[in-house]
Amino acid sequence: MEKRRFRSRLLSALLAALLGCTALTGCGKKDTESLSSDSPAETTASAEVTDTSAETAAATTETPATEHISPTEQITSALGSQIDVDATLNRDSDDDSQKNYKVSLSQLIEEGDIINSFTFVFYAGDGSSNIGTYKGGCGISVTQDCAAATSTGWYQSPDFSVQAQGSYVEVTWNVPSEIQAYIPATGDVQIGYWWGNTSTVNLRNVICSYTRTATIPVDGTQTISVGRTLKHGDDSTNSVRVPLADVLGTDGIPQAVTFDIRAGGALGKFTGAFGITTESWYQTGTIAVPTQASSLNLTWIIPEDIKANIPQTAELMLGYWWGEVQEITLESVTVKYSSPSGTITAPSGTQTTEAAESQPAQTQAQQTATQAPQTQAPAAQTKAPQGGSTQTTPTATEAKKPSGGGQTVQNTSSAAEIVKAIKVGWVLGNSLDSYDATYQAKDLETYWGNVKTTKATIDTVKAKGFNAIRIPVSWGNHLDSSNTINSAWMDRVQEVVDYAIDNDMYVILNMHHDDYLWVHPVYAEESAVTSKYTRIWQQIADRFKSYDNHLLFEGLNEPRMVGSAAEWTGGTAEEHTVINHLLQKFVETVRASGGNNAKRPLIVTTHAASITDTALNGLTLPNDKNLIVSIHNYAPWQFTTLEYPNVKNFDDAGKQELEQEFDKLKTKFIDKGIPVIIGEFGAEDKDNTSARKDYYAYYIKAAKQRGIPCFIWDNGGKDSYGLLDRSNNTWYYGDIADAAVSAAAA
Repeated sequence: MEKRRFRSRLLSALLAALLGCTALTGCGKKDTESLSSDSPAETTASAEVTDTSAETAAATTETPATEHISPTEQITSALGSQIDVDATLNRDSDDDSQKNYKVSLSQLIEEGDIINSFTFVFYAGDGSSNIGTYKGGCGISVTQDCAAATSTGWYQSPDFSVQAQGSYVEVTWNVPSEIQAYIPATGDVQIGYWWGNTSTVNLRNVICSYTRTATIPVDGTQTISVGRTLKHGDDSTNSVRVPLADVLGTDGIPQAVTFDIRAGGALGKFTGAFGITTESWYQTGTIAVPTQASSLNLTWIIPEDIKANIPQTAELMLGYWWGEVQEITLESVTVKYSSPSGTITAPSGTQTTEAAESQPAQTQAQQTATQAPQTQAPAAQTKAPQGGSTQTTPTATEAKKPSGGGQTVQNTSSAAEIVKAIKVGWVLGNSLDSYDATYQAKDLETYWGNVKTTKATIDTVKAKGFNAIRIPVSWGNHLDSSNTINSAWMDRVQEVVDYAIDNDMYVILNMHHDDYLWVHPVYAEESAVTSKYTRIWQQIADRFKSYDNHLLFEGLNEPRMVGSAAEWTGGTAEEHTVINHLLQKFVETVRASGGNNAKRPLIVTTHAASITDTALNGLTLPNDKNLIVSIHNYAPWQFTTLEYPNVKNFDDAGKQELEQEFDKLKTKFIDKGIPVIIGEFGAEDKDNTSARKDYYAYYIKAAKQRGIPCFIWDNGGKDSYGLLDRSNNTWYYGDIADAAVSAAAA
């Protein structure tokens, strides 16, 4: 809730003793296959052999030229493809083939793509009648091993209804997550029309939203500002071409291209195409991305079969065929490239990001492409500030390590062991998590009314009996154009973390209100969000990788689409899918950073950190054995919120609600060996201190009985959730804090 709220070649050296030869010279064989190795390039060693005659011959040494092998990155692109169709479906026909229409998936996706949804665009058969309510269903081919198939090789959806807009209707089918991995590109998708006010409807377009992942060679990334306007409806203005040499010079081979576009309003649907000069001209089919955002990052993974034919004089093209706004601006173009030499001569006016130093293959596979940032404020789309000096995040070797103290936590401690050791936690709310959607505020730590956090504040919390602290941090206001965290901000975050570490407290460090700024879990923004998200967590993980397991990382706070209809009711299948992808990327990124992060317990959560069945069932845990699930639960809601000022008593019904919800978490996770914490709970002040004292004690004791430690949300406000007066480090409600600590110790 708002609480003011990621090839090298294996050396082949042939040293063969040839019978009868008096001398051996070094020779190397060039292997044409790509193999994986820890070293980017290797050279053959020279050999010198002396014969048995009196005459000594010096051996000849040959050293072949070193061949550069590019490091690789795994890149993900969320796009959509659109095909035009002219097919009539007749609800009244006795022939089922007249009620259904099949489309070959090969027209829409490539093998390996994950399909997220389909949108079918219909018009009334006569072009003018009101369709009313469209009733129908969808079906799709699945592989033989798909457990969710409704018949062999086929999945049929339940019937659905969609309200038309007069003679026009868009029917969107969100493909169930349980079948997405089993859909072959060689199959078909089918749409059926069972009932509506018109006997016939005409299918005009089919849009397939999908996610494509590829591992590409990357030596670096180049970004060039463009700032050119595209207008759909006019062939002279509906496309922009950018000379590739303006981005890469003459030595780079493009591997993936990201087009950063902006509009003056909601796009509704971006419809266009990508293109590039090859031996002639290569252009994609129609790209279609439904979105209500006014900004979009479109990442095109260059097809493998055209890369060798791209000349130095090539041009990149973005076409804009249709959208709800007529004009868009291509702000910038970012190209991930490889190079035979490993470097390029960057043209003036470009921003350069070099590839990470070559690493073992398993680490390379976990890297993610860095794209131009996409930033969006909660109420109005706001571009992140560009320019300014680039801040360089200090490496982990420069970071302060924990000073130690009385309690020892081994870095091999499991998530379950640490959760068991946490008694009760306190949350430093509305401080480092404060943000400004306009990107204008200067001192964000105090922007929402709290004083700067001091060591004395954390000492006060520790002295009260809390042995854990959750430090929410919002990062979006502290990034430059390459998503590098401002060094002063990172230093400040570390300073506050150290206040708690030096007190031998467990510390949770997270990404908090970035959901309001840019973490939008929708398919249209997934690629851009994932790149930015990964970049931030790479830096956090690197800074703190020497810290022991007193420090825990939490990947997301309350991930959701802010303001959506399902914001607090469990979310949508689309949101669940994107959130699950982000959490997996979070785990992979932290683990790949090395140091103590290889075994650090990591915290994940549901949609909006919700305890609803929809949210709990939508969570797919990342592939990792050292995880903690965090839930936020402000139940019973009417008692805990000022939205109901007259509900001041914590009654038996409220106690029963808590018992049932904690039992749900125990059954869902704890009984399966997955530890759980309550990352936030609390009750706002309604001049009912006694009832609140009972509530905090009952809540913590009931949760503890199921093995769940709790963290109290404190936003600093005496008339809200605040327990501690941070201005003088005295307690507004010390008796409530005492009751909470006592309940945890009981």
